[in-house]
Amino acid sequence: MQKRWNILFTDTNKVIALQQALKINKTLCNILVQRGIDSFEKAKKYFRPSL
Repeated sequence: MQKRWNILFTDTNKVIALQQALKINKTLCNILVQRGIDSFEKAKKYFRPSL
């Protein structure tokens, strides 16, 4: 069985904006944007969810 990789492309502007807001690695921001986390508020909810 062969696996297929789907490479997702992201909006560079969103990645840079998130990187500047969070002050974290660009690669990590790229992954977050690919998963739909493209703002400071969404990242905050992702990293610190309310229970």
